[in-house]
Amino acid sequence: MKAPWKIAFGFGVFSPLLFAFGGCAANPATATLKPVGPVSTIVSDKASADGYLMVYTSIIEPNIVPDTMFAPHTGYTIRDRRGNFVRDVRNHIGAWDETPDRVSLPPGRYTVFAKSETGNDMIVPVIIKRAKTTSVDLEWREPGVAKY
Repeated sequence: MKAPWKIAFGFGVFSPLLFAFGGCAANPATATLKPVGPVSTIVSDKASADGYLMVYTSIIEPNIVPDTMFAPHTGYTIRDRRGNFVRDVRNHIGAWDETPDRVSLPPGRYTVFAKSETGNDMIVPVIIKRAKTTSVDLEWREPGVAKY
């Protein structure tokens, strides 16, 4: 069941982007979103000093055979609050997998540089808290509909 706040969040954040970037297909712009913080405690180790990040970026449709049944997520970059490089994330666990990586990070504020389903570059400030998972959904397929 979709949580009402997730649907409202998706509509509130992504519907203006749809109108703002709808006519910019030839010249994609970069969008900056409001900070995203942890929404769940989906972790296996509550004693961990780190928090976790999962980013549902755009997908790549591999050109292998017409009936290929997987589409891995595109990679993204994480920078700290000062803009220093933290790491590049491949964003899928294996070559034949669609599951985005769950990245372990020390608590703090970071910025994610990723590509959304619309093809636009996105800048998303995120907050990582100890033993919590912060999820960012840039994979939406319909305006206002969250993935979960």
